Amino acid sequence: MLEKFFWQKSPQYVNPAPRNGGAPRRTDPATDLTRWRLINRKGRQRWAYLGPNNEVTKIDGDDDEYADDLDGMSEEQSFMENANFLRLIQADDGHWPADYGGPLFLMPGLVIACHVTNTTLQREKKLEMVRYLRSVQCREGGWGLHTEAPPTVLGTALNYVTMRLLGVSARDLDLVRALGILRSLGGTLSIPSWGKFWLAVLNVYSWDGLHSLAPELWSLPECLPFHPSKMWCHCRQVYLGMSYCYAVRFKVDDSEIVRQLREELYQDNYDVIVWRHHRSNISLADLHTPHTYLLKSAYYLIDVYEKFHMTYLREKSLNLIYEHVVFDDDVTNFISIGPISKVIQMIVRYHRNDNEALKKHRKRIDDYLWLGTDGLKMNGTNGSQLWDCTFAMQALLEVTLKNGLKFLLATQIDGLNNNNNNNNRTSVYRDFSKYYRHPNKGGFPFSTYECGWIVADCTAEALKTMMMMRRRRKKKKMMMVEKSVNTDNDLDTGDVALLTLQNDDGGFATYERKRGGTFLESLNPSEVFGDVMLDYSYVECTSAAMQAFHFFTEYIDRNYKKEIIKQALEKCLEFIVNSQQVDGSYYGSWAVCYTYGTWFALEGLSCVGYHYVRAPHPSLTKACDWLASKQQPTNGGWGEKFESCELKRYIDSTSSATATTKTTSSSSSSTEEPQVVNTSWALLGLMAAGYPDVNCIERGVRYLLGMQNDDGSYPKQNVSGVFNKTCSIHYDLYRNIFPMWVIARYKSLYGT
Repeated sequence: MLEKFFWQKSPQYVNPAPRNGGAPRRTDPATDLTRWRLINRKGRQRWAYLGPNNEVTKIDGDDDEYADDLDGMSEEQSFMENANFLRLIQADDGHWPADYGGPLFLMPGLVIACHVTNTTLQREKKLEMVRYLRSVQCREGGWGLHTEAPPTVLGTALNYVTMRLLGVSARDLDLVRALGILRSLGGTLSIPSWGKFWLAVLNVYSWDGLHSLAPELWSLPECLPFHPSKMWCHCRQVYLGMSYCYAVRFKVDDSEIVRQLREELYQDNYDVIVWRHHRSNISLADLHTPHTYLLKSAYYLIDVYEKFHMTYLREKSLNLIYEHVVFDDDVTNFISIGPISKVIQMIVRYHRNDNEALKKHRKRIDDYLWLGTDGLKMNGTNGSQLWDCTFAMQALLEVTLKNGLKFLLATQIDGLNNNNNNNNRTSVYRDFSKYYRHPNKGGFPFSTYECGWIVADCTAEALKTMMMMRRRRKKKKMMMVEKSVNTDNDLDTGDVALLTLQNDDGGFATYERKRGGTFLESLNPSEVFGDVMLDYSYVECTSAAMQAFHFFTEYIDRNYKKEIIKQALEKCLEFIVNSQQVDGSYYGSWAVCYTYGTWFALEGLSCVGYHYVRAPHPSLTKACDWLASKQQPTNGGWGEKFESCELKRYIDSTSSATATTKTTSSSSSSTEEPQVVNTSWALLGLMAAGYPDVNCIERGVRYLLGMQNDDGSYPKQNVSGVFNKTCSIHYDLYRNIFPMWVIARYKSLYGT
């Protein structure tokens, strides 16, 4: 009975529309693409459109500078061409600018926030935003939670509104089709709570149609198990600003576009809708995490409180929330932890008439925008600069480098050094604990140091990369790099930062240690995401930390915090072993999915000495055998569908049938062949573990070689990243980093 109170199973539902898998549909450029320029400085990347008076110069890679590196190297041709391609797309500051889009609920928040704060978007940017939304629109006419999802009410309603705010007519054929899909899925009134919030801000939905967001929760004692400080930081920062906007009932003034949208979005008369009846009205097409009995009870209590709330306590809570918003804006340079919290905090500062802060927010909008072949989109953060840089460097360090690639690697050092929070003024001058923040000194971020948030696996991968550099330096094989990097101080402070992030279960989470009890997940109010309330321990983060600790003790200082690091490694190992699935696989939470998690697990197990033949461990052996069993027999590759993340079981890319689920169609994704990225993860894991079936590995390598393009790159396939079980996100560089890493490791182990 108690379990039923806390947890409620999702209703079995099949979204009738097929997934929007594969590449976006081709659309004609909405602007002159030769006038766009990507500006990079210390990892910060911004797209700018040149005006008519600016001279336009053609952007070409310099193909001749390192051409000699490719001469007489037929056995290394694949690796060298791939590395040369990366050199051509590398920014001057050392990082690789890349697409990190995919979620389709991000741009609506930005466009609505700009509309309500009177922030003007450049005409050319608006045109390319419209093109992007046309590019990723589902064939049926709507939009999903992300680019590979079937249409949902959240995606369709918000992106319909976005297109209208960007100047598209309601008679536009794409919008007419979208409106038809929206009504077939349950209509705007059944939009999930995040959508209700944005529509209320735009004044096309009533705040009475939302459950109370109870800003007073932030004023309660922090010792309470349900205090917001216990929540995962992404969730915490989003609801911080949301609760402020709810409390003041922020909404834009009535206008012509507002009145038009009220008529278009609802079949009933807007003025007669009984809004409170729709607080829990959520379309089954969107519903991944239904309201539990515990959440329903909590909503009942805070909705009753909302009618009789104390003015003094509300005002106190609003001031406290605003103080937190100001702090986050300050320490993140108005970037925040993600795009949703960033634009909500922009609205909060606007409401407080802080014009100076609003200007700074406006200047940081471009940090989140990315121009791709499909148009202008909003990235999931201000980029993945540090994360991508570490993997690329490790791939290059796997083999002996030629002169041209030495220079390529040396230029990346700036990308690492620029993003260490030792150099960040925000890491030392504020009391982080007061604002529920983990100290960031010595850690590394996912994107750039300016964002102010450190991440456990990013810190670990950065430390590992610098230690690999130091090991290479000692072998006197990289004199160009030796003068480019100073790792001693970074390793010391980074090691300390990493040690403070280990959870009690031995694993590592993302931004901070797990703070609350698992019962908090039964209070998940998002409806569309899973596992958002807590910062859980993850196989990927734990493996990355294991490797960093191992490299530190093996190559830097065996005696530094010897017992502490030894105990940390033992706890990591225990967590990895306990996290294994019955079939031998590991669930990956931050990419698709079991191939990703199993690769990380094998890297972690092998770094502490386990090997399939020389030093077998049951978990390692079982994981390798599972990976080998998933190799596709006709081509030697591996391929896994996004559905694996939702269903929590392996779904092969060639499978045409999936189990019934809330948001998953029985139709297959459009790209059913093996995936370059999944194949690379599987091969890296097998080689790290010393898997003895060389034929299995060679078949996979041959598949990768056959997929390489003439310019050294690899083709775009299905999106490989994921977060919170339900939303895919695009790591564009993965397809060009991991195959190169495989070839490097293969040559290092087996030669030609």
